[in-house]
Amino acid sequence: MIFALVPAFNEADNIYRTVRGLLAVPELDGILVIDDGSRDGTAKVVAAHFHGEIMLSRLARNRGKGAALNHGMRLLAGRDAKIYVFCDADLGDTSREVSRLISPVVSGVADMVTARLPASGVGGGFGLTVRLARWLIWRTSGTRVAAPLSGQRAFRAEVWRAGGPCAPGFGAEAVFTARALRAGFRLREVDTRMRHRVTGMGRSDVLHRGRQMWHVLTGFLWMLWRDRSWFLRAS
Repeated sequence: MIFALVPAFNEADNIYRTVRGLLAVPELDGILVIDDGSRDGTAKVVAAHFHGEIMLSRLARNRGKGAALNHGMRLLAGRDAKIYVFCDADLGDTSREVSRLISPVVSGVADMVTARLPASGVGGGFGLTVRLARWLIWRTSGTRVAAPLSGQRAFRAEVWRAGGPCAPGFGAEAVFTARALRAGFRLREVDTRMRHRVTGMGRSDVLHRGRQMWHVLTGFLWMLWRDRSWFLRAS
């Protein structure tokens, strides 16, 4: 069985199209939306349009992306899934592109597949967090990756058992990738046509990128502490 998890925080404007796109993916056996304490009616949109079609779990307060994903994985623990898919809530109809991620895992070509998104041509930022995450993954796993922060991925259940749980906040994906690589799992990155909301250069956008960088840094510190026995053996 293959299940998709969609962490969502204040995504009332996008969640309908994202879930609709996922429902068009024939490989998926189930979809779980985790409403991470949204204040804009995200859960109401899901409940109103997809009642009985997908699963919905609501967190009472915003706990961050990593915690939302961990919550979702705990909820699905008894469903005997062989493959899981993580999917951001703001992909809209392009969420159906997760088929490109699932196929290599099903065929056994890779244990985890992450999405490379096309350049948007808009938005701000200087790529500092991406470069930092690439460097940290390389330093801790010995592997260079192109899209270290990609929120779109498919992976075997064994990868989660070795590489999970997710680090807190926005460091979730980069740390999960590093832990999976260190455990010896095969990673493949594939090009997709997925698109998501792009941040600009406004104050809130800059603050968001600052939080993301901080979460990546603290996420790897969390990993170093959690996996300290591995690092002692490797040194």
